[in-house]
Amino acid sequence: MANCIHGFPQGQCLICSTLARAPGNATAVADKPGSSVQLDGLNGGPVRALPGPKLGQAKAAADEKPHGRGSAKSKLAGAVVVIIAGILAWGLFQGIFDLALRIAEYVVLAVAAGWVGYKAGHYQARREAERDKRHPRAD
Repeated sequence: MANCIHGFPQGQCLICSTLARAPGNATAVADKPGSSVQLDGLNGGPVRALPGPKLGQAKAAADEKPHGRGSAKSKLAGAVVVIIAGILAWGLFQGIFDLALRIAEYVVLAVAAGWVGYKAGHYQARREAERDKRHPRAD
Protein backbone atom coordinates (compact mmCIF):
# COMPACT_ATOMS: atom_id res chain seq x y z
CA MET A 1 0.00 0.00 0.00
CA ALA A 2 1.41 3.39 -0.97
CA ASN A 3 2.02 6.03 1.65
CA CYS A 4 1.27 9.74 1.35
CA ILE A 5 4.05 12.30 1.61
CA HIS A 6 3.62 12.41 5.41
CA GLY A 7 4.36 8.69 5.83
CA PHE A 8 0.84 7.44 6.56
CA PRO A 9 -1.22 5.04 4.42
CA GLN A 10 -3.35 6.75 1.79
CA GLY A 11 -6.80 7.64 3.11
CA GLN A 12 -5.62 7.71 6.76
CA CYS A 13 -3.51 10.88 6.67
CA LEU A 14 -5.25 13.60 8.67
CA ILE A 15 -3.06 16.31 7.18
CA CYS A 16 -4.00 15.45 3.63
CA SER A 17 -7.69 15.08 4.52
CA THR A 18 -7.70 18.38 6.47
CA LEU A 19 -6.14 20.24 3.57
CA ALA A 20 -8.67 18.52 1.25
CA ARG A 21 -5.94 17.09 -0.89
CA ALA A 22 -5.96 13.77 -2.54
CA PRO A 23 -3.20 11.65 -0.96
CA GLY A 24 -1.19 11.49 -4.17
CA ASN A 25 -1.91 15.08 -5.24
CA ALA A 26 1.25 16.68 -3.83
CA THR A 27 4.40 16.00 -5.77
CA ALA A 28 7.37 14.89 -3.73
CA VAL A 29 10.91 15.27 -4.90
CA ALA A 30 13.72 13.90 -2.79
CA ASP A 31 16.93 15.90 -2.97
CA LYS A 32 19.24 13.27 -1.55
CA PRO A 33 18.71 10.04 0.30
CA GLY A 34 18.07 10.77 3.99
CA SER A 35 17.19 14.46 3.48
CA SER A 36 13.84 16.22 3.92
CA VAL A 37 11.25 16.04 1.19
CA GLN A 38 10.66 19.15 -0.89
CA LEU A 39 7.01 19.80 -1.74
CA ASP A 40 5.21 22.10 -4.08
CA GLY A 41 3.27 24.44 -1.78
CA LEU A 42 -0.26 25.75 -2.27
CA ASN A 43 1.07 28.85 -4.00
CA GLY A 44 3.43 26.87 -6.18
CA GLY A 45 6.56 27.69 -4.13
CA PRO A 46 8.79 25.03 -2.65
CA VAL A 47 8.14 24.12 0.98
CA ARG A 48 10.31 21.98 3.24
CA ALA A 49 8.32 19.30 5.06
CA LEU A 50 9.44 17.76 8.31
CA PRO A 51 9.86 14.02 8.23
CA GLY A 52 6.66 12.35 9.40
CA PRO A 53 6.41 9.51 11.89
CA LYS A 54 6.55 5.98 10.69
CA LEU A 55 3.39 3.88 10.70
CA GLY A 56 4.42 1.90 13.80
CA GLN A 57 5.28 5.07 15.70
CA ALA A 58 1.95 6.67 14.87
CA LYS A 59 0.05 3.63 16.17
CA ALA A 60 2.16 3.54 19.37
CA ALA A 61 1.56 7.26 19.89
CA ALA A 62 -2.19 6.74 19.45
CA ASP A 63 -2.18 3.98 22.09
CA GLU A 64 -0.45 6.19 24.68
CA LYS A 65 -2.42 8.06 27.33
CA PRO A 66 -3.12 11.66 26.19
CA HIS A 67 -1.23 14.40 27.99
CA GLY A 68 -3.11 16.73 30.34
CA ARG A 69 -5.37 14.11 31.86
CA GLY A 70 -4.39 13.21 35.39
CA SER A 71 -5.07 10.10 37.35
CA ALA A 72 -7.80 9.80 39.95
CA LYS A 73 -5.25 10.42 42.72
CA SER A 74 -4.10 13.70 41.19
CA LYS A 75 -7.71 14.82 40.69
CA LEU A 76 -8.48 13.94 44.32
CA ALA A 77 -5.38 15.80 45.50
CA GLY A 78 -6.44 18.84 43.46
CA ALA A 79 -9.93 18.72 44.94
CA VAL A 80 -8.49 18.51 48.47
CA VAL A 81 -6.25 21.51 47.79
CA VAL A 82 -9.22 23.51 46.48
CA ILE A 83 -11.33 22.57 49.53
CA ILE A 84 -8.55 23.52 51.96
CA ALA A 85 -8.00 26.83 50.14
CA GLY A 86 -11.75 27.53 50.33
CA ILE A 87 -11.84 26.81 54.06
CA LEU A 88 -8.84 29.08 54.66
CA ALA A 89 -10.40 31.86 52.58
CA TRP A 90 -13.69 31.52 54.49
CA GLY A 91 -11.83 31.64 57.81
CA LEU A 92 -9.92 34.73 56.69
CA PHE A 93 -13.18 36.41 55.66
CA GLN A 94 -14.77 35.57 59.02
CA GLY A 95 -11.73 36.86 60.91
CA ILE A 96 -11.74 40.17 59.06
CA PHE A 97 -15.51 40.51 59.49
CA ASP A 98 -15.25 39.71 63.23
CA LEU A 99 -12.43 42.25 63.64
CA ALA A 100 -14.49 44.94 61.88
CA LEU A 101 -17.47 44.24 64.16
CA ARG A 102 -15.28 44.42 67.28
CA ILE A 103 -13.80 47.74 66.19
CA ALA A 104 -17.29 49.09 65.48
CA GLU A 105 -18.43 47.86 68.92
CA TYR A 106 -15.57 49.70 70.64
CA VAL A 107 -16.30 52.88 68.67
CA VAL A 108 -19.99 52.73 69.65
CA LEU A 109 -19.10 52.10 73.30
CA ALA A 110 -16.61 54.99 73.30
CA VAL A 111 -19.17 57.36 71.76
CA ALA A 112 -21.84 56.24 74.25
CA ALA A 113 -19.46 56.63 77.21
CA GLY A 114 -18.43 60.07 76.00
CA TRP A 115 -22.04 61.15 75.61
CA VAL A 116 -22.93 59.86 79.10
CA GLY A 117 -19.90 61.65 80.56
CA TYR A 118 -20.79 64.84 78.75
CA LYS A 119 -24.37 64.75 80.03
CA ALA A 120 -23.22 63.90 83.57
CA GLY A 121 -20.75 66.80 83.51
CA HIS A 122 -23.43 69.24 82.35
CA TYR A 123 -25.83 67.99 85.02
CA GLN A 124 -23.15 68.36 87.71
CA ALA A 125 -22.16 71.86 86.51
CA ARG A 126 -25.79 73.00 86.42
CA ARG A 127 -26.37 71.78 89.99
CA GLU A 128 -23.24 73.56 91.17
CA ALA A 129 -24.32 76.75 89.41
CA GLU A 130 -27.74 76.59 91.07
CA ARG A 131 -26.12 75.91 94.46
CA ASP A 132 -23.75 78.86 94.00
CA LYS A 133 -26.73 81.10 93.21
CA ARG A 134 -28.46 80.07 96.41
CA HIS A 135 -25.34 80.05 98.55
CA PRO A 136 -22.67 82.43 97.25
CA ARG A 137 -19.14 81.70 98.42
CA ALA A 138 -17.23 84.11 100.48
CA ASP A 139 -13.78 84.03 99.01
